[in-house]
Amino acid sequence: MTKNAGCTADKVKAMGTDGPVSGLSDEIVLICRAVDELTIDGSLEDETLTAMMKAYDVITVRKLILMISWFNLLSRFLNGCRVQLESGDRIGHRTSPV
Repeated sequence: MTKNAGCTADKVKAMGTDGPVSGLSDEIVLICRAVDELTIDGSLEDETLTAMMKAYDVITVRKLILMISWFNLLSRFLNGCRVQLESGDRIGHRTSPV
């Protein structure tokens, strides 16, 4: 999905590192921090939520939290059901079902 969003290989590598993301725009670092907190802790730190509320309007913040939560739910559901990873023989060239 990162390819569809226009992310370079360097951005994907930076976002996929263990620990806090650095070396990218403040916006990406903030979103990655929110992803890490929601994924690992199940909630956002007050500082992270405050930073998001300063950067975006309340509707956008809610949508971002919903998207992060959705992908956490989806991956945990698929892992819990033991759904196999996709094979390399995909139909077409897209990397996302959307």
